[in-house]
Amino acid sequence: MEDNYSQAQTNKQLVLVDDNVAENLAKIIEKRCETYNPHRQELLTETIANISYLVGEQNIELVGNEVCVIPVDRIIDATINLVLPAVQKDLAIATSRPPAFDIVPNGTDDDDRATAIFAEKAYRHLQKLCGKDLKRGKSVMWYDISGVGWRKVIWNPNAYVKGINPPAQEDDGTPIEGHIPGMPAGAALTEGEVEIISVPTTQLIYDFRAEDLTKLEWIIHAKQVTSAWVINNFGAEIHEKLSGHFNMGGTTKESRFQTHLRNKFNAVNVDEKQRVVTSAMSALDDVLLDADRYIDYYEYWEKPTSQNPTGVYCVKLGTQVVFHQPFPIDQYPHGELPFIPADPVKIDGATTGAICRMSQARPLQ
Repeated sequence: MEDNYSQAQTNKQLVLVDDNVAENLAKIIEKRCETYNPHRQELLTETIANISYLVGEQNIELVGNEVCVIPVDRIIDATINLVLPAVQKDLAIATSRPPAFDIVPNGTDDDDRATAIFAEKAYRHLQKLCGKDLKRGKSVMWYDISGVGWRKVIWNPNAYVKGINPPAQEDDGTPIEGHIPGMPAGAALTEGEVEIISVPTTQLIYDFRAEDLTKLEWIIHAKQVTSAWVINNFGAEIHEKLSGHFNMGGTTKESRFQTHLRNKFNAVNVDEKQRVVTSAMSALDDVLLDADRYIDYYEYWEKPTSQNPTGVYCVKLGTQVVFHQPFPIDQYPHGELPFIPADPVKIDGATTGAICRMSQARPLQ
């Protein structure tokens, strides 16, 4: 418990990092985002078009890099969604059988056998926590949409709040058992957990020219997070200093049609028991509270290499690096990035994942 707490508080007690390392990391992130943007725009256009077909909005056309609704006089009144059944079939194939592997001891002593037994129990626990397919279904869905699907496997030290730290003593001076010295009274006691997350392809920035995405040396997870999320993870002081970077709409550059698509796509569920894609009720998000304001979030991972033997893990909010450290090799002893790609289609000389199944299913324009 103390280890989890100390790591959580390391983030929450941070002030804005102002050193040469932070400045250089901010420039690296900015430059790599800038280099990736042309490819991202191309990918985003294809992704929006494919999502349109997936959710049944087939009366669209591509105008430059924009996905637009076909004018009313050219709309086909009756259409049949043939894309959805194809995605359902892919999901059924991908999740029909769990991965086949055995967990065995690395040696013959008692510690190795105990480790293997624990690993077997941990694997079953993860299946209960994340689903038996360990998010493979969602990864396959993103592969169909954009040519590559991603899963992120991380250790979250603050996954659950299990209680609060009691005061050091009662009013009469009697010591309270369970108080953790050096930790403020009333602070949250957290417990860590492994998390497996299906990451939308459009949120990741990497070397798109790489022939093997499993051998990437760096990756950036770029998304938007809420004001409340920043307070919970980095504390009120950093939130206050970054207050000018928040906005009330995380998707202000979207067209009304794109917002409509996003809402419909967010209402698509992958049911691992039935292995189908079904529609669900979407929540209303017309009203944003102060805690729901957004800020740009960049999570930069660079694994240890001969040129940079310590590696890097850092977080940038808006334009400021708020946290950086060497690659957390203790938590990821394999030394690899915690992102797993699913990109079975490879063509020599072409961008990895450039040809996705759904793009081939759409009519030529």
